[in-house]
Order: sequence, then C-alpha cells, then structure tokens
Amino acid sequence: MFRQLAVQIGIALEQANLLHELQQAQEVLRLRDLALFQGTGKMPIPQEYIVVLT
Repeated sequence: MFRQLAVQIGIALEQANLLHELQQAQEVLRLRDLALFQGTGKMPIPQEYIVVLT
C-alpha cells in the first residue's frame, strides 16, 4: 500500500516537473516572438499555425 502511494507521488512530481518545463518553454517562445515583433514591426505567426511538411 505504501509502495503504491510512493509510486503515485513520484508520478505526480514528475508530471509537475514536466508541466513546469513546458510552461518555461512556452514563455521562452512567447518572449522570442515578442522580440521578433519588436525587431521587425511584423506580427509573428503563432506556433500553432505553423505546419511542418516532411
């Protein structure tokens, strides 16, 4: 029983860490887009609209 709880706590901590990393990456992209916008005067295309063709 305690082992299952420990595993669940470990998973929750890992998920919290991954969420934090995702939020940091999103903020970096937001700041990059803002810098590009200020440097060029053109509105950047949001990442969700960019389609990569392979």
